[in-house]
Amino acid sequence: HPDYLVTAESCLIFGGDASDLGTGEAMWRVMIPDARHVNVPDDLCDPSMTMLVDCMYSVLSDAEQKWLTFENEMNKIRNILVRKSGLLISSMQGFTCDRSSPDYVCKALVYTDSTFALGTAEQVTIPTGKIEFATAKARKLAGWAEDLAFTRSLPIEFAGIPGVYNHLPDFLSHLSDALASFDRTARQDEAAASMKL
Repeated sequence: HPDYLVTAESCLIFGGDASDLGTGEAMWRVMIPDARHVNVPDDLCDPSMTMLVDCMYSVLSDAEQKWLTFENEMNKIRNILVRKSGLLISSMQGFTCDRSSPDYVCKALVYTDSTFALGTAEQVTIPTGKIEFATAKARKLAGWAEDLAFTRSLPIEFAGIPGVYNHLPDFLSHLSDALASFDRTARQDEAAASMKL
């Protein structure tokens, strides 16, 4: 519930990861006022201060499997923030997003182990005016920027994390890999069996 999810005493940590065939994401509520002060992953493993609020894994579509890894990493960040947007907006009302204010406290920190995705996410802006020419990838990134525009008015920050510390999202993305592999093997076996008939 938004009333207890983000309070003066708590914050949110998001993590996401993409592998060859799948993605994983997780969201924790941590009883530390400023998300920048959470020691990841140690504090996330402490049940006295942390609660896993959400986790999800998914198999990449055939089209997404052709994307570059950073695109899938960025898409995972976008998906979890958009999926939780209503909750984030309602739970963070009353907290300033002006980083120069002495009252500023980061209430949500989004981690990715892709430095390219992190750099791109921090620099993405919504284009203004008419765009004469844009590639399909540029249009996709512009659409994602538009989807994430709401985060500019919330105390949300983005940060990089070494892959070895991105435990749960990494596990979930590899679980997706295994599920996709099992599904592919089953389809191949079924096709081979039908050819023998």
